[in-house]
Amino acid sequence: MELLSLLDEVSETSSRPKSRTSLETDLKRMLSIRTVVSTNSSEAAQNSDHDTYTKIGAGACGAIFSLDGSTTAIKLGKVADSMELWTDYKMHIIIRDAVLKHKIINVSVPENRGFIKADHKSFWLKNTAVIDAAKKDINFPTEGLVAERILPLAEPVRKLLIEKFCAPRIRAKAHADPANKDCLIRPYLGSLEGRTSTLFFSLRNFKLHLNQIDELGLDMVEIAKDMGEVLAVMHWEARTDARDVEFVLGSCAVSMRHVHNETNFRDMPKPARSIAPESEDIKDFTQRATTLWLLDFNQVRTISLDAAGVAVAIDAFKVNDPYFPRPLLSHPRAGQLWNAFATSYLDMSVNILGHGKLPILFLKGVINMQREKNAKKESKSRDTLDGVAPV
Repeated sequence: MELLSLLDEVSETSSRPKSRTSLETDLKRMLSIRTVVSTNSSEAAQNSDHDTYTKIGAGACGAIFSLDGSTTAIKLGKVADSMELWTDYKMHIIIRDAVLKHKIINVSVPENRGFIKADHKSFWLKNTAVIDAAKKDINFPTEGLVAERILPLAEPVRKLLIEKFCAPRIRAKAHADPANKDCLIRPYLGSLEGRTSTLFFSLRNFKLHLNQIDELGLDMVEIAKDMGEVLAVMHWEARTDARDVEFVLGSCAVSMRHVHNETNFRDMPKPARSIAPESEDIKDFTQRATTLWLLDFNQVRTISLDAAGVAVAIDAFKVNDPYFPRPLLSHPRAGQLWNAFATSYLDMSVNILGHGKLPILFLKGVINMQREKNAKKESKSRDTLDGVAPV
């Protein structure tokens, strides 16, 4: 009964299928988790014989560069001795270990491959290429966080996104912009603010809002469940507030199949795909699986397992970008996603803690927060209609 009070009412119309264009149908298929997309244009595998770095993004505490032809990226701090970068490193390890412990296989956290101090001379002497690539953005000496690179979505996906969401007058420019090769999608399951801009378009951290997700017919129920499980793990296993973490739809290169020693080679037919040596993990960059990634931990804080810790977690949820589903939204699919998220969150929380007291307190806090937000929005709308300037 406690759970029922936390769920939204869902109408039957929310699950009725809509007619889709062939473009929308293709995007729906390619953006579904674990779908493998073939591409002849593999930016991650280009220049694999060269020690070169390319800028692929920037954030509040640093800029990110990828080592061409590899799955390695390095985030460089904008200032030396950055505590944010160190927090990112620590919380990255804590949260990744917690996610792996609970076997949440549908959400990937990049491998954390090292924290490089500014005075680590041997590293910087060996990797002068990253300094050359970053000197316009970063003041050296600085520190670096080395991690697995989240590969962008494959070229066919990028082309379809531009055709679907980019205004016709700037579509050619978007196709030609090399920055759009670094395409990652932010799935905003808690926002209905998706719009088509006629002035600017970028596929770097492209925001895909719930109303746009609904246009494509993407089934986000499983992702909502995965987000619920991951948030519960971040709260109660990792004991963090998950402040400012991000989810993106990117890709990963498909691993070529290993053959183990116990394989019966006498009866084994010739495989359709290559077989990698057991000592190596060889990636096929032309075959890319759509993947939901969790990243960015530089704002994450530790919480206590009590009401005070729950209050910190609610505040973090409030200020985060709207990746997580929200309750009480006026959209036919929003209630379905919130219910999937809340149920999954509570189930995983009880599995970790052995009880639901704190998780229920958190969910109630989120519902109250959204109710207050809706009331303010309605009040502002009434004032506007009545000709009263909002305060």
